[in-house]
Amino acid sequence: MKRFPLLLAGIAILIGLVSCDNPQRTVDQTRNDIQAFRARPGAETQEKVDKSFVRLNEEIAKLEHKESAASGKTRDDLDTQLAKLHSQHSDLLIDYQAAKVGKVVEDFKNTMKDIGTAAESLQKTFQKNFQPSASTNSGN
Repeated sequence: MKRFPLLLAGIAILIGLVSCDNPQRTVDQTRNDIQAFRARPGAETQEKVDKSFVRLNEEIAKLEHKESAASGKTRDDLDTQLAKLHSQHSDLLIDYQAAKVGKVVEDFKNTMKDIGTAAESLQKTFQKNFQPSASTNSGN
């Protein structure tokens, strides 16, 4: 008989967990948003990634709150789930930072190409307009 209330409490907590947002789905969505940012870096894709991280942080906070109120096997299960989520969160942050660095490097390469093209154009203009011609030197 003493196990029945514990079983009910465990079931209630599991129902609560199932009824909240699915953190793993949010992890997967965040990963997809990071891939989209990596493929097409820009303000729009970056905003999606940032929003996904906000959702993931909110879901982790909810689980941490539930974990603090739980005990026994339920708490152990939540501890395990939270450890996995924290690890995934860290991995996602690393991936996102790498994607942002990749964007900066690509922007830098493009800027250097533009500078090179502009320098070539200036050199041609200089040579065309400021090089002494053969006709002006022949009169001396």
